Amino acid sequence: ASTGVTDERVAPAFWLTWLATKISTARLGTIAVLVLGFLAFIPFLGSLTLWDPWETHYGEVARAMIARDDFVYPYWESAYFFSKPAMPLWMIAIGLWFVRAEHQPPGEPLGDWVEWGVRMPFALTAIATVYAVYRIAKHIHSREAGLVTAFVLASSAQFIFIGKQAMSDMPFVGFMTIGLWFFCEAVFDN
Repeated sequence: ASTGVTDERVAPAFWLTWLATKISTARLGTIAVLVLGFLAFIPFLGSLTLWDPWETHYGEVARAMIARDDFVYPYWESAYFFSKPAMPLWMIAIGLWFVRAEHQPPGEPLGDWVEWGVRMPFALTAIATVYAVYRIAKHIHSREAGLVTAFVLASSAQFIFIGKQAMSDMPFVGFMTIGLWFFCEAVFDN
């Protein structure tokens, strides 16, 4: 009695075979994914002003953290600001410190690099997330699957959008994905 199921293997697509020959080692895969992430998130990162309502809001709260030298109690205008997680605010504060924007007196412009400083930690988190997705798929299936999933994620419009903005979404998604990568490394270790 025949079950109707055949064991015919389908040949991989030509581009998948091409990808396997061009990026033939794990090191080349890592370099390709990091370059892809860099090209997706770093160019033009600081070319637009802070335009999302949360970018300016978070940026001011982070600047106030630096000015008040208080990283435990976020402050905005005349009240404490506990409605959002502290991690994105700390990330912005590190970025502002890195571009030296925190040294300006109150009411003065923060400098030409403030947009870079505010957004860079989020872009780096997005690049790390793309790399984590590559490593997860590589561990579970193959290097080629990892490369394809990294490309799909890095070219997704919504992911690029949140990866280039100072919003709480990227740290949440990014660090959860990185945690999942660490879990896969521990559980599916070869």
